[in-house]
Amino acid sequence: VNGSVVTPTSQKIQVLAGQRGIAVTSPGVVLSYLDIDGSPAGGSAAIGGLTVLGGGAAATLDHVTIENMSSDAIVVGAVVNASNVKGALTLNAGVTVRNNGTIGAAGADGDGLLIRGAGNATIGALGLSAPILFSKNANHAVEILDAGSVVLTGEVTLPQSGPASGTVTVTGSTFANVYINQAKGTPTANKITGLLSTNAASGRGIQVLGGSKLVLRKSALLGNASTPGDGLRISSFGNNVDVSGINLGGATDRGLNTFQVPAGSALGARNLAGICLDLKLASGARIGAQGNFFTNASNGSKADCTLASVTGVVGRTACTNFASVGGIPSAASTGVIDVLGCAIVFQ
Repeated sequence: VNGSVVTPTSQKIQVLAGQRGIAVTSPGVVLSYLDIDGSPAGGSAAIGGLTVLGGGAAATLDHVTIENMSSDAIVVGAVVNASNVKGALTLNAGVTVRNNGTIGAAGADGDGLLIRGAGNATIGALGLSAPILFSKNANHAVEILDAGSVVLTGEVTLPQSGPASGTVTVTGSTFANVYINQAKGTPTANKITGLLSTNAASGRGIQVLGGSKLVLRKSALLGNASTPGDGLRISSFGNNVDVSGINLGGATDRGLNTFQVPAGSALGARNLAGICLDLKLASGARIGAQGNFFTNASNGSKADCTLASVTGVVGRTACTNFASVGGIPSAASTGVIDVLGCAIVFQ
């Protein structure tokens, strides 16, 4: 495609078995009011819905559904490992990416959105007229590899009673809803603001690996109650344990992220761990996570770490038993993560 496909009402594109739906190789492509469907025909599903590949290739989507592909629904940057292949994608109001890949298949392809090479994506904005949803994709909702990057902007609503809602939601992936492994070169920071990530089937709300860059603000990572069940997991990539690019909140720029909710909360199931440190940090390394929301170490109520008064939150060696922060080696090493204005109570 090297132009625009805009229809006044939603039109279906049925992608044939073993094929990819739309390939974008030029700038300025707009796709609007489409249902790109890879439902099995003759027993075999389509491979993928949309690729955006090559220098200058750029696509903008609104009110588009991409569903039922056998592999990754959207690929930006490179189909295979190639760190210099570019591509740009913008997702606006009303985009839904769902039911791609094979749910429950270990190691299955089936990302909602795969960004690799030097691809980049812009997802959402403030004041969206219709939500953006990634739901029940077999691998990850969003996977970022190589020198790929994302800027995601949404708004999360956490009512006193009733479930959480968001204008950009990732939910029900088999593994981590968002997975970031920028292993090549000098990565661009991923800026995620106002994301609602819920109910990863056997994974985490977000998983970020050593050497990657993430700035996370005003997001809610909820409902990951099945092992390994973390809101956010920070892991090593081989021997790479560099966490200097991970910013979950600072002294003058508070995180305002919700990593843990009390038991029985109407917002969703309680994560087994709010933040899990699944790596051995280098000497002197410290992760900034100031001004976020966890649960109180003394009574399990909401812990508001944006306040000046210091509240204790639970730190554990393991990422289990509803730790606010898990993976802390010992009581003497709680300083590896800065959760002011709360304090870690090691249990």
